[in-house]
Amino acid sequence: RDRTFVRFVKQARHGSQWVPQDSFGRLEDLLVCKLPVSKTLATLSGKMCLFAVITPCATGGRDAAEKIVAYSHMHQSLVVDLQAISAAVGRIQTRDQWVIIDRSAGLVKPEMVPSAQDVDEAEELE
Repeated sequence: RDRTFVRFVKQARHGSQWVPQDSFGRLEDLLVCKLPVSKTLATLSGKMCLFAVITPCATGGRDAAEKIVAYSHMHQSLVVDLQAISAAVGRIQTRDQWVIIDRSAGLVKPEMVPSAQDVDEAEELE
């Protein structure tokens, strides 16, 4: 079983602008980089940065949390900030392609539900 596939955000070029795009890929490596002290780096000067090396799946920018997304090849590896990774995803092979299984859509949205104790306390105040 391969548990190295992730959902991440990368910057994609649309016309003359760069926009965030949800993507999927294989997590290849994690890099820890201590940046040197330098005025050029401004607020990052002397900081520790974490990066992920990811080989993206060729999905055409489609979102596997919304519809079925399949791919048959991968793109060149790239390096992104570790915070760009939002979830682990699965995949299954079917014939000559892989289908991404992304169940993160319902998990990343917070839901505020009162506890039973909160409900009881509210009823006592009435």
